[in-house]
Amino acid sequence: MEHWVLGYESSIRLSFFLGLFVIMAILEAQFPRRQLAHKPMRSGRWVHNISLSFLASVLTRIILPISLVSFAIDCQASGMGLFNLPFFDDTSGLLLFVISLVLFDLIIYWQHRIFHFVPVLWRLHKVHHSDQHFDVSTGIRFHPLEILASIAIKFAVVFIFGLSAESIIAFEVMLNGLALFNHSNVKIPLSIDRLLRKFIVTPDMHRVHHSQIPSETDSNFGFNISLWDHLFGSYQDQPKLGHEGIEIGLREFNKGRKPLQFFKLLMMPFHSSQK
Repeated sequence: MEHWVLGYESSIRLSFFLGLFVIMAILEAQFPRRQLAHKPMRSGRWVHNISLSFLASVLTRIILPISLVSFAIDCQASGMGLFNLPFFDDTSGLLLFVISLVLFDLIIYWQHRIFHFVPVLWRLHKVHHSDQHFDVSTGIRFHPLEILASIAIKFAVVFIFGLSAESIIAFEVMLNGLALFNHSNVKIPLSIDRLLRKFIVTPDMHRVHHSQIPSETDSNFGFNISLWDHLFGSYQDQPKLGHEGIEIGLREFNKGRKPLQFFKLLMMPFHSSQK
C-alpha cells in the first residue's frame, strides 16, 4: 500500500486540483454569483495568482527533503505519534481515518484564525486577502512563505498524532477541492446553499470572510467543515452590504487600481502595514 501511496500521490492530487479548477472556472463563467468589475483584469489576476501557487509548489519541492506522506509512513513504521501507539491497534482503520480528517480540519481552522491575529503571520496571509475580486483563482492566491509555514504545522500534526498517509492524501485533496469551490464566484440557489452550509463551507459563506469590513474579515474562518465557525463563535451568516454590495479585499488597496503584480505580492509581507 505504501508503494501505491508514494507512487501516485502527486498524480492524484494534481488530477483532482486541475480537474476541479477547470470545472469551477467554467461554472462561475456560466453562472456567476456576482458580475466582476474590470473583466480585462481577470487574466492578469489569474497569471499572478497561479504564479504564486506554482512558486510555492517549486519551493516546497526544493526546501523539504521529504514529503508529508513519506514522513507519515516513516512515523508509522517507527511507531511515532498518538495513533501509532499499541493502544490503538484494535481501533478500526476507518474510524481513525475519519478522526484524522476531522482533526486535521479543526487544526487548519485554528491555523487560519491565528494567521489573522498574529501580526507577523497576518503579513503573509494578507496576500490572500489583498485580492480585490473573489473567484476560483483566489483559492490558490497564497504567499509561498505562508504555504511553507502551513506545511510545517502539518508536519508537527503528523508527528504528534501519527496520522496515516492515506488520510493525509484524502485531506489534501479535500482541502484543495473545497478551497477552489468556496472561493468560486458560482451562483448557488439559496435553498441549496442553506443545506450545504450545514456541513461544508459554501462560496456565499466564505465570501463574507473576504469583506473589507474588519468584523466580517474576522469571521467564517473554516475551509472545509462549517461546524467550527458555529462551535467557536466566528460564524456570520450574511455580509452587511449583501452579496451584491460587498466590497472584496482590503481597504488599503484602491479598488480601481490594476491587480498587484507578482513581485509586489511576493514583497508585500516585508513592507506592509499592520491590519
